[in-house]
Amino acid sequence: MPTLPPYCYLSYIDKKTFDEQFAEFRKEFQEDKLVFDLQNAILYDWQIEVLQMLDDQDDRKVLWIYDAVGGEGKTFLAKYIQLYRDCICLESGKKTDLAHCFTNEKYVLFDYTRSMVETINYSIVENFKNGFLFSGKYDSKVKKFDPCKVCCFSNFCPDKSKLSEDRWQLYALDNGELTLM
Repeated sequence: MPTLPPYCYLSYIDKKTFDEQFAEFRKEFQEDKLVFDLQNAILYDWQIEVLQMLDDQDDRKVLWIYDAVGGEGKTFLAKYIQLYRDCICLESGKKTDLAHCFTNEKYVLFDYTRSMVETINYSIVENFKNGFLFSGKYDSKVKKFDPCKVCCFSNFCPDKSKLSEDRWQLYALDNGELTLM
């Protein structure tokens, strides 16, 4: 007669604990795999340039990297920055949801997909540069922090009317070359 795996004999409480521990193990394993995959990464010249611009960014500028075609490595760079900087990577969403996720990271990235062109939340991008934002989800409060380094990756140009002209640091990416727009 086949034997059952050990977790089949656990009580409900023990199984819940096992499930929680296994979920944590899986998360750590995936993070370790990401570290392993990225630790020997060779960045393209444009990616190194973006990292330098982001590290040197002042309290007003928002870096926006636009690649109309796609497949140049924007998402890869977002993963890389998350691994090697104090960083959160967000998408478009409700301001309350995005504000709730933020835990005072120094770098904030937005990796927008092509389908998000109509739903960009420009006000939260500016909030991250201003150093404060209202988090109205659950424990409502105003979060105050040092202005973040902000970079948006997309396959479309931003609506430049949504932020002051001096905020934008807009680059087009084409065949591995960055061009100031």
